[in-house]
Amino acid sequence: MGASVSRNWSASNSGALRAWDPRPALDEQRAIAGVLGALDDKIEQNRRTARALERLARAIFRAWFVDFEPVKAKAAGATSFPSMPQPVFDALPTRFVDSAIGPVPEGWEVKSNQ
Repeated sequence: MGASVSRNWSASNSGALRAWDPRPALDEQRAIAGVLGALDDKIEQNRRTARALERLARAIFRAWFVDFEPVKAKAAGATSFPSMPQPVFDALPTRFVDSAIGPVPEGWEVKSNQ
């Protein structure tokens, strides 16, 4: 009995299976491609933005903690520093002291990373 059911189903539905196409209509495929293209563009824009922000963060870190630009500015009489919150700037020292690696802001100390 099982063989005849299978054979009957196969014979009566084979044309329907061949006619069935799982792909969306062409206009829907184009709409999907448009959305996917826009997402690809947004992903690439986000990557460019992330790279730019990484460069900016590195530049700020270097200016603040390697070159001590805000402390130099305060020592020279500045009352604020661009992009630095005022309470942070106010807490900075106004002079440098000698250390094993060269001048550092007063109150800072040189330590090993280990």
